[in-house]
Amino acid sequence: ISMMMRPTLWRFHGPGDEVCRAVWLLDTQRYGLQPYSNESASILEDAYLFLKWKFHNNKQSTNNDIDASLLTVQVMSPDGSEQQLVQFSSLTQVTAIQKTLGGALSLFKRRVYRGVVLDEEEKENDKQETYH
Repeated sequence: ISMMMRPTLWRFHGPGDEVCRAVWLLDTQRYGLQPYSNESASILEDAYLFLKWKFHNNKQSTNNDIDASLLTVQVMSPDGSEQQLVQFSSLTQVTAIQKTLGGALSLFKRRVYRGVVLDEEEKENDKQETYH
């Protein structure tokens, strides 16, 4: 799935700018942060946006409702070897477990993080803004 961002109020030439969704990373013990595939990241992003929409549009919602909710999606692991269940306990607490009986134990749960891709120029600009 890809999208292109183009101006709508004036004529333009060229391919436009590619729109990049958030990057989803699994925290592994052996290899550190590992990115999910584009398809898995798209599923995770859709689940995240659904929860965000649900919490912000529900005016009667309290913090207790947000903390008590649970949404689970099934995606391929970053290495593509197995299916994982990713559980959204809230917008900031996301964990992945193996799709096995042993995976349900809390020992095997691993954190999942949502991030953004920065190219080298953006990283330099970000560093300069931090130091000023």
